Amino acid sequence: EFCVVEGQWAAAKLLKVLTNEYARWAIPSVKDAMIGELQESAKKIVMPSCSVVTVGDTGAGKSTLLNALLGETNVLPTNGMRACTAAIIEMSYNASDEGDPYKGWVEFVSEEEWHAEFLSILDDLTQQDGRAVLMEPQPNAHNYPSWCKLFAVFGKE
Repeated sequence: EFCVVEGQWAAAKLLKVLTNEYARWAIPSVKDAMIGELQESAKKIVMPSCSVVTVGDTGAGKSTLLNALLGETNVLPTNGMRACTAAIIEMSYNASDEGDPYKGWVEFVSEEEWHAEFLSILDDLTQQDGRAVLMEPQPNAHNYPSWCKLFAVFGKE
């Protein structure tokens, strides 16, 4: 981070000196070309991005881990009893000075999509004799992901 901040500072200082109306260090066409090149280079002095992917069962502590990595306590909601982030989420750091430093995007499914998913889940959780699976299946069971989805949305109710 130090190198990026120092690079941005140096580029800003150099641009200020070179664009001074009294600076006559080159003919106007060369001066304009060099200043334009410096401005383009200065835009590229940014912190490199880094992707972190976490995968695990509901309640395994993925959100807690990400909060700890960020040095925060509640950027991502956590709850020991049921899923709070039971969907794929994307977070990025907002480096601007305006507002909250974190941004989040949420994609909602349509009612029709949820209805189709719900029917698929119910089908997965219905045994051949027509009885519903009400107890949590073993993690290696074929219907475990469906049970987790249903539990994440409705809880134990």
